[in-house]
Amino acid sequence: MNEIFVNMPTTMAAFVRENEDGSYTIVYNARMDFETLQRAGKHEMGHISRGDLESDAPADLIEERAHRG
Repeated sequence: MNEIFVNMPTTMAAFVRENEDGSYTIVYNARMDFETLQRAGKHEMGHISRGDLESDAPADLIEERAHRG
């Protein structure tokens, strides 16, 4: 897995994408504080472990499920 830091709007802490080789990259918002980035990383790892990136469900529904736990 790769992790990179990019300046993004503060409405987004991080997102995950699947790479061509099947690995993943978590893109973190470089403008966020350390604690926010830790929570965001755990959240994105949850998407990976649940297989959310392979889902055909709308992103809103995936996020709702993720936040319900």
